[in-house]
Amino acid sequence: VLVVGSDALNDNLKQHSTGVHYQSSQIMTRGLCLSEHCPTSDEALGVTAILCLSGLPADLTASILAHEAMHAWLKLHPNFRYREQLPLRVEEGLCQLVAFLFLNDGLDPVEEDEGMM
Repeated sequence: VLVVGSDALNDNLKQHSTGVHYQSSQIMTRGLCLSEHCPTSDEALGVTAILCLSGLPADLTASILAHEAMHAWLKLHPNFRYREQLPLRVEEGLCQLVAFLFLNDGLDPVEEDEGMM
């Protein structure tokens, strides 16, 4: 897991991505899961890196990392087939669901200051 600036994230996005957000001027990429596969087979070789944009609030960073971790899990799962991937909308939807569930249930509740009540 690497926390990187926007230039490094955008360079990797241009170099490695053909996904949902590729070349979109409307969406700011905040995370990226880089993986490699064997070109002669359907086998995934591994996840090489998860990149996350630096300087974001902790809860946003956590949700990005949960989202990208789901991408990694899908690619590392024994039933993953590079040539028969899930439709991009389905994969992104699953990753968004995991990020939501993590924010909803995975973070410790924020303690409220008694003096502010």
